[in-house]
Amino acid sequence: MMRSLGKPFNLPGVEAMIAGFYREARIASPVTPTDRTLRRGDTAKALVPRLTGADGRQLTIRWYLDGREMKSLAGRTDVRVSDPALRLLDLRTHTLSLTAEDRTPSVRDRAIARTMRTTVSWTVRL
Repeated sequence: MMRSLGKPFNLPGVEAMIAGFYREARIASPVTPTDRTLRRGDTAKALVPRLTGADGRQLTIRWYLDGREMKSLAGRTDVRVSDPALRLLDLRTHTLSLTAEDRTPSVRDRAIARTMRTTVSWTVRL
């Protein structure tokens, strides 16, 4: 019905549509399996879609090593375990995580906004 009116969707309609998308799909999906420990030659990679909206907004992608944000890796969808930015200098096991988030201003309901974030984690060790 909204399409036949020749007007854009109203904010509650847009918010409901976005909520429906995120009930069915995750923002990030691992390409590199998460069930094994990644070593020096491996790459942690996730599939994160590119948005094509008129506002040019993109998803926010952040990387974390043992819970600490690695700001120099922001926006990337893959990271080699041997990447110098990770500063893995020991033989301990670490957790590398990618968090992708949609921060659209079209969603104001905090409960819906919490569903618009996905985290993918890998165990890494040199």
